[in-house]
Amino acid sequence: MGQGEIIIQIIVICQSMNDTPKSPIEKLYKTSAPIVLVIGIILTTLLFKGLLMFADQGNLFMVILMAVAISAVSFVLTKVITLSLRYKPQQKIK
Repeated sequence: MGQGEIIIQIIVICQSMNDTPKSPIEKLYKTSAPIVLVIGIILTTLLFKGLLMFADQGNLFMVILMAVAISAVSFVLTKVITLSLRYKPQQKIK
């Protein structure tokens, strides 16, 4: 095995390591943005409905907790959408 073949094998191994997702949230980056957006809208709507229900009951702690949950979902949603649009898979030229 020559030195050139070893370098090519190292490059191939490094490229294959970069293709595998490292965390569960990185799997969302590979999905399309509209799908993630629809899921986020549905989840935010359900949380907002719960917030209004707890507000009618007068439960201040749960209203604050639901508001924090809505903000957390919106934060994760914007991160996933921006990163999924930034790291779009490159199209191979034939």
